[in-house]
Amino acid sequence: MVETNSKIILCRILGSDLPPRHHKRQTFANLKFILERETICKIVERRWILNRIWEPEAEEELLDLLSRHNQIVHRIPFDREFYVRHFLDPSGLPRRFNPLSIIQKGPKNIPEVIAFEWIYRHKNLAAIALNSARNEAIRLGVSEARWVLPFDGNTFLREDGLAELLEVIRTNPEAKYLVIPMVRFFDNSTVLDPKTNLDKSDEPQIGFRADASERFNEKLRYGNMPKAELLIRLGVPGPWHEWPRTRWEPFLDTRVREKNMFAIGSWIARLSTGADAKVEASTVNRFGNRILAIANYCDSIDIALSNGKCLQSSLLCYGETVALDFDNDALRRLAASASKDSWSAESGSSSFRHFVTDIVTLALAYRHYGERYNIEQAADCARAWFLNSQTRVEPNVDLPVIMEGCEEDINSTLADYATVWPMLDALRILQAASAMTNSELQGIANWLHQFQDSWLKAAGQQAETERSIKGVIHDLVIGSVSAYLGDVSTTVRMLNRSPLRLHNCIEPFGAPTELSRKQPLHQSLFSLQQWFNLAFFGRASGVVDLWRCGELDRKSLVWALRFISTHRAFFSEYHTNPEAFDRRIDFLVRLVPQSAVHYEVMSDILRLHSSCRSIDPANGVPPLWDLLIAVDRPSARAVA
Repeated sequence: MVETNSKIILCRILGSDLPPRHHKRQTFANLKFILERETICKIVERRWILNRIWEPEAEEELLDLLSRHNQIVHRIPFDREFYVRHFLDPSGLPRRFNPLSIIQKGPKNIPEVIAFEWIYRHKNLAAIALNSARNEAIRLGVSEARWVLPFDGNTFLREDGLAELLEVIRTNPEAKYLVIPMVRFFDNSTVLDPKTNLDKSDEPQIGFRADASERFNEKLRYGNMPKAELLIRLGVPGPWHEWPRTRWEPFLDTRVREKNMFAIGSWIARLSTGADAKVEASTVNRFGNRILAIANYCDSIDIALSNGKCLQSSLLCYGETVALDFDNDALRRLAASASKDSWSAESGSSSFRHFVTDIVTLALAYRHYGERYNIEQAADCARAWFLNSQTRVEPNVDLPVIMEGCEEDINSTLADYATVWPMLDALRILQAASAMTNSELQGIANWLHQFQDSWLKAAGQQAETERSIKGVIHDLVIGSVSAYLGDVSTTVRMLNRSPLRLHNCIEPFGAPTELSRKQPLHQSLFSLQQWFNLAFFGRASGVVDLWRCGELDRKSLVWALRFISTHRAFFSEYHTNPEAFDRRIDFLVRLVPQSAVHYEVMSDILRLHSSCRSIDPANGVPPLWDLLIAVDRPSARAVA
């Protein structure tokens, strides 16, 4: 049995492949190479940590290979529930960066690459947390060994390198840390060739003596100098002291207790990544592609974790409200008065809003009362709008205000088209009730595909990076239509970037960007209603929770509502109709869920609320929300 005072644990951390930085299944190929060719001595024990590998098949493949070679494995599982609570976050970035543009168009230079990494920091930590895994390897090993080597999973210790490592330990008894230079190999077949030139200029690995007190900084992400930061703290000379770093986050832990207590020596191989020559061409190329790989990895997780069937079939506008009690028989009365005659022969956005109000009313009445004739009439409405050759409306979108910025017409056009979100719930109810044939439903899907294409053509690429409410409605429309059509990747992309748009549309402490417009109070409230709509859509879809965004710099929806509510009397337009503005503000107050970040400041504006029965749908409120939101429950739509 090896004595603890001489035992060395070589613990390597295996994670998911990250294309284009790595080739697919490169981790498995390198692990197989190590297990079949690496030779270690008696005092060295190999251990492995499987670090948050989110694909079950990939993890099972690695576990099976390790089991066949009788290896000791510690598994850190991928925590789905923890991961989905995290979102893209530009909080703290200097104002010169437009996070939407960086995400949409890709980073163009090193500062933008660094900003890109910062935006993905929460997801990166939740998905990978490399330094946490390294520290876990140290914790597991120090109780039974003199030295712990928490190395990257794709490293290989050649016999001559091991001999040099043991000599470094023997001749440096005072050292608490081992700094082991790394040699990068682009072809694994050359690793065992003793004639291969050993270029030891790559970032080294670090070993820890059992009594070493320093650890890796777990706030730093993979791609953001997670190992280099410790090298800098320990005083290890090297190019990492000059590497670019973020100016907007604390970097060095100044409480360094064991600086310069290291020994440098030996070497370890870095096996092939399988990446192409362009990716591997330089440190800068590897850095940029590593950051892009992280983003691609997180995006692929988001898409895979989103249940496409659920997005297609779940009620994403009315799902939390249809079970609530209505005001007596108000819904039945409204359903009785719904008729396609007032809009079937018209065209344009206004008639679209009227059509949506009717079909939603009829569909929800069926859901609530179970009366079949309501859903049959809703189906007739759908046929009249989408299918009937005599009455169908062409799915063409006229969106001059999207690009031209016309303030006077923004409500009458965009708010009406934005009602496509609640309308899709009515179609879901129709489908669940088998009120239309598969052929008819396919015809509606074709109409929506054309509508989406028309919208995207009219909006252009500018809508992707738009800093105003136009971009919010763009995300709501395209995201919700994509969800209904089963295009999960587009829905996820739209919703994932919504926190970045929120960051652009709200100033610190909640001042909306609409304050500079011609009708600042009206436009700010209209904007907030659409943000609330997008927040409920994002939460219902399970992709992103906008209610939890903006905590760091107080650019949250709650702070925006607080700002408008507490400053309403300072707007000249407020005094033209204070009762109407009060109703709109009170209605928004009652929509805020108690789980929203900064909910505690709601105490500044919570008060007795009117019934809000006369909320104008032109202000962006989905049909019937004024009936469905219980008056005595300010957070009736909240998810506890």
